[in-house]
Amino acid sequence: MNVYLDESGFTGDDLLQSDQRVFVCASTTLETADAQALLDATIGPLPQSATEHKHSRLVRTPSGQARVVAFIRELAATPKKAAYFTTFKRFAILAKLVDNWIEPAMFETGYDLYANAGARAMANMLYFCLQGFEGETRFDELLRSYHTFSRNYTDAGYQTFLNDVERFQASARNPQSVDLYGYIIVAL
Repeated sequence: MNVYLDESGFTGDDLLQSDQRVFVCASTTLETADAQALLDATIGPLPQSATEHKHSRLVRTPSGQARVVAFIRELAATPKKAAYFTTFKRFAILAKLVDNWIEPAMFETGYDLYANAGARAMANMLYFCLQGFEGETRFDELLRSYHTFSRNYTDAGYQTFLNDVERFQASARNPQSVDLYGYIIVAL
């Protein structure tokens, strides 16, 4: 059996691109003949100039949209033959910050943040509270700063990120945010 994976929402290095906020990876365990039969019954024949069906092309017309919906409905009716994983990119960046910085710092003090889904709870709290308390623009600035640093682990990148978090903390719009930024600073 061949295993194929495909993605949508891939923006390369820029996980904060505003028009592609979600990343989805999908796969099937359909045999080739079954996959072809499903495509033939729902999407239709492959255009002569194409090597594969492209969602971006199909969704341009109502007819193409209806065929995509029919394909998804048929695939969903085929138990255990398809899987997908969806990631909200902004949350993924924050979860990476928790995994790479806050969790190791807490582990060094003897606290296992992974026990009882604590890391997920920490990421959820930071995600919703910082965004709610500080506003989406400032929250995105924090994510952009960490994302830039995470792609460039240098002393200068570290110092820039630390300075940004300290600046966010010093100018926090909500008193609770000071403590939330503190979790990040202590870990750095």
